[in-house]
Amino acid sequence: MARIELNGTIDGFEVGDKYTYIHLAGTPENQNFLLEFDQQHESRLFSMFQVAALHGMKLKVVAEDFDFTHGNGTVERRWRPVRARWHI
Repeated sequence: MARIELNGTIDGFEVGDKYTYIHLAGTPENQNFLLEFDQQHESRLFSMFQVAALHGMKLKVVAEDFDFTHGNGTVERRWRPVRARWHI
């Protein structure tokens, strides 16, 4: 597993049945970065992201990658947040 540290503001949310995806803008590559949350197990961290989005606050996020296998066998690299803190 690889870990990456990102700094940015939340650009948007995509809410699904089980997962919520968060777009993080202002990353080192200056691209939107997609973070995946398991809504049941990561509710405290997700609440922190909601507050940051509401107030336009910057976050410093540590994320780790994992391989997601689609039903057709295609493997996609995805990222999930490990921890976050306010960034001024």
